[in-house]
Amino acid sequence: MGHDPWPIDKTRSNVRRSMRDSFPSLFGEKWKEAAEIFLSHVRRNHLETIYVLDYVPEMLSHFHQVGIYLGVVSNKNGVLLREEVEFLNWNKWISKTVGANDAVRDKPDKAPIDVVLDGSGISRSKEVWFVGDAIS
Repeated sequence: MGHDPWPIDKTRSNVRRSMRDSFPSLFGEKWKEAAEIFLSHVRRNHLETIYVLDYVPEMLSHFHQVGIYLGVVSNKNGVLLREEVEFLNWNKWISKTVGANDAVRDKPDKAPIDVVLDGSGISRSKEVWFVGDAIS
């Protein structure tokens, strides 16, 4: 694709946007081909590389037990993201999982938030918390 491989540190610090938002500027007209190469690799390996941080299952279980609605919004491919949630058996706590391409636009747009809240009886407000893993 005409690019040097990125070391993992550079990848972690530069990857924030969804594939459909970032790949066109990185790969130009070949972005869909690059996306297929990338997704092919990820599909083969993504479940083997998952690890769970200490106490996360207990936290999710507690939030669920006290009636807190839990949803996931990510720029990771939605199909892969839902496979991971199911693999971890976290779908018993997480009501809806929305990833890249599941809404008309991806994060940081509000569209995926609306999708994750749709049908929950909850609307965007100050009472809805969004917790992330990256500085926006």
